[in-house]
Amino acid sequence: MNQSPSKAYGGLPAVDVVTRGTAVVTQMTGNSNIRNPPVDLVGLEADIDVLSALMAESLDGSKRSSPKKKKQM
Repeated sequence: MNQSPSKAYGGLPAVDVVTRGTAVVTQMTGNSNIRNPPVDLVGLEADIDVLSALMAESLDGSKRSSPKKKKQM
């Protein structure tokens, strides 16, 4: 069964999405076995950075970042 990435990982906590996304970027960047990655690694890394920043912002209990964080995931 094929699922889109958003459906496959949508139920994960944000920290797990960041961890997995970071691992993907790390393992695929400069990997000579993957000459044409199926995702834009620079874009993925930027999205991970945004999600990480929103997670940090929500640590103070701010509800303002929660909708943005859900949208980013």
